[in-house]
Amino acid sequence: MKTTATNRTRNLAAGLILTALFATTLAAQPPRRGDQQRSEGRGFGRLVEFLELTEDQQAQWQQIHEDHRAATMDLRDQMQANREALRAELETESPDPTTVGQLTLDGRDLARTVKQSREDLNDQLSGTLTEDQRIRWEAFKEARPERGRGPGRRSGRSRG
Repeated sequence: MKTTATNRTRNLAAGLILTALFATTLAAQPPRRGDQQRSEGRGFGRLVEFLELTEDQQAQWQQIHEDHRAATMDLRDQMQANREALRAELETESPDPTTVGQLTLDGRDLARTVKQSREDLNDQLSGTLTEDQRIRWEAFKEARPERGRGPGRRSGRSRG
């Protein structure tokens, strides 16, 4: 009897921890391909105007974005596969805690890699700007609402 209660408590604690880690992993998802394309439409035009990017800078930004997308395609696919595997495991009648934990940790590591990749992207983009443009860009990023966090907000890209 005591063993059953201990097992239930242990399973409940593990489930709560894994749920928290799972939520963190989902919040750090890379942008979906459709979101990426939309972000480079109207928003990019407004940013070009706000920063007063030259045609040369616009071309550099587009090339940097294309290179980044190509370089992170495999990473995005890995994150998708990880999320699918985690969902599938969680939907089984008796999810294996070790498998769920490992998939969650793998997802966290992938999310950290995505975050670093975005920081590197921002550094590259910033490197093409004049000092005045860099100041305006930082102000623009600070003024943007952070997406993908908190209740009622859709998951997706975070700041940066």
